[in-house]
Amino acid sequence: LPLDKIPGQTFNRPCFSPDGKVFFGVKTGLVSWDRRTDQWRHYWLPPDMRLLGEVYPVTPALDHNGDLWIACHRKGMAKARISDDSLHMLKRYDAPFGPLRAVAFWHCMTDRDGIVWVATTGGLAPIDPASGDALMLNEHWGLDEPDCNERIFEQAADGCILFTAGMKRERRQHLHWFDPRDLILEDDPPGVLLESIAVLENPLALDTALAF
Repeated sequence: LPLDKIPGQTFNRPCFSPDGKVFFGVKTGLVSWDRRTDQWRHYWLPPDMRLLGEVYPVTPALDHNGDLWIACHRKGMAKARISDDSLHMLKRYDAPFGPLRAVAFWHCMTDRDGIVWVATTGGLAPIDPASGDALMLNEHWGLDEPDCNERIFEQAADGCILFTAGMKRERRQHLHWFDPRDLILEDDPPGVLLESIAVLENPLALDTALAF
């Protein structure tokens, strides 16, 4: 690849499309490389999402619909689509606002079931690519240290997702893994259906028994 012609020459982890293209993250957007024709192209992110002053470039992921998800660290995250040789924003998750409320979006990937996962400072977040609904998995879900990072983030052959989490400034990193098929991705607890009431020993008055 002609690195001298690409703005922001630091490359991040690539993702691969079914038509033979490879997408790399750079500090100004995305670079695609067509392995069949050996052609490359640079796609600019909006100015407020570029990472020219950051250490790491953006990280892309490709969902099953062919749309790109781009983690832009402290500039947020975006769902985008390439058309007319340009990168068009379809949805944005601005940091630290929105449903995820994360200060930084470090890395993203798509699992084999099509769910987009993003590692953030607030935890690990699965996103439904069709609806855009997101859920933050943090200490409430058993994640001891919710500050995830980009160092290890991968899906193993058995379907389990592995990632590191911890506070970088304290030099504490722990390896976590789980099977996403075991998760019930609902933000609210399941409802409880009350089928019957039984009074043991001393009966209660009707108004007292139902006052709960």
